[in-house]
Amino acid sequence: MFLCMNGSLRAWGRRNEYKLNWRGILNGSLGSSLHKGDLVSFQDVMEILSPLGAFLSNSLVAFFFLFMMPKIALGQFSVIGPTGPIQASLRGEAELPCYLSPPQSAQHMKVIWSLSTRVVHLYRDGEDQLGDQHSDYQGRTVLLRDAMTSGNVTLKILDVKLMDAGKYTCVIANGFHQEQADVELKVSGDEPEAPAVVLTSFMLLIVLLVLLSLMYLDLLLFFQGYLYDWTFMYGLTSSVTSVMLVILNSVSVYSFRRLVTTHNQSPELTIRELL
Repeated sequence: MFLCMNGSLRAWGRRNEYKLNWRGILNGSLGSSLHKGDLVSFQDVMEILSPLGAFLSNSLVAFFFLFMMPKIALGQFSVIGPTGPIQASLRGEAELPCYLSPPQSAQHMKVIWSLSTRVVHLYRDGEDQLGDQHSDYQGRTVLLRDAMTSGNVTLKILDVKLMDAGKYTCVIANGFHQEQADVELKVSGDEPEAPAVVLTSFMLLIVLLVLLSLMYLDLLLFFQGYLYDWTFMYGLTSSVTSVMLVILNSVSVYSFRRLVTTHNQSPELTIRELL
């Protein structure tokens, strides 16, 4: 029998000895090796219970790392984007947020921002890989490198254009594990007509003026008495037709090249090839 008096533990028992065993405490039993009338101080009790405290402390640490932080322990993560669309003004700046969960450094990972099949920004081997970037975004994207240590891979787009609107995909890969999130960008404002369209319209206007001038010359010669000279009329008509075809061909080739330069990716890469 034990009785606590004045901060000490007094034990009474039979004449045979009982041994207080801390291993027994862990097993849910309590014994004693105290003689009748012996005193056990509080310090003695704490020394006996200290192994139990160490055991519980180690168990809590193991529980935290094995159950509370399984993704970090296994090297896994998820990618989180915004819950709604991002609004941006024409010719302004837009920030597309993207985060790792749980927070961890993304400096050693691969980050790919894409819009449809176009590579908007590629980060790999600790550097921005601008050679694989689509020509529409060259010089207009910045990955916030200072925030990558906390798992923030937000992309900033400069000089926002109407064609930048759409649903972007943020892909983060680490070895064989990769996750992604979608970020929608909406652009407000009116974009002026592209210079290529203006130049093409101007060239078509020139073609029309040349055509009208040649038709006027043809009619003038017709009324001046060259009507019965069929050889001359045939040659003039052939010359007018040839000039029209040359001008129209030049305009068509120029317009096609501008269209290819604007809408084709260079170099031609797919997102799957970059992963």
